[in-house]
Amino acid sequence: MKKKLILMLLIAGFTSCKSDKKSEMQSSKDEINLDSSSKFNKKAENEIHNSLIVTIDAIVTKDDTFHLMYLSDNITSWSSKGLIKTKVKGDEVAQKIQFKFPQGVFPTKFRIDLGFNEEQKSIDLYKMTFQFEGKEVIVEEHLIEKYFTPNIYAKYVEGNMADLRFQEINNKYNPLIITTDYFINKLETKLYL
Repeated sequence: MKKKLILMLLIAGFTSCKSDKKSEMQSSKDEINLDSSSKFNKKAENEIHNSLIVTIDAIVTKDDTFHLMYLSDNITSWSSKGLIKTKVKGDEVAQKIQFKFPQGVFPTKFRIDLGFNEEQKSIDLYKMTFQFEGKEVIVEEHLIEKYFTPNIYAKYVEGNMADLRFQEINNKYNPLIITTDYFINKLETKLYL
């Protein structure tokens, strides 16, 4: 009987030690999960900061869709592969129109298609902001003409460079502005280096 009692106490002791080890392992596993969850949140936060964000402050009076098309090391011609679209609600008040590049994309050139609504005869561009990893380049209205060249369907109004007028030519309507090489160099220097 004495042997049975000792044997039962030894088994109970081993079982409780094993249970403590399981509890310690589970606690350690929870800590690991918390750490990896925390790392995941930091990774998601970094993904947001590793994306170039372009914000245009403009008056766009008609509902429209703007396209930002870009060229990069992997995309060498204007195509849907390098296309970011955003819908714009017409308003008489300045609004922010935002484009977010895919993570890790650094444009070597880009263009902004200023809408497809042929009733849109003009827009007023007040400011363009380019943000990347906490840094930003702001292009005020008096510099927009220096950094962005319009195509034949859009032209700056003399004396008011923020005002872009649109025109149809040979039944075609496609107003857009394209970055100058000077601006891309400035963007690379200020944001990416």
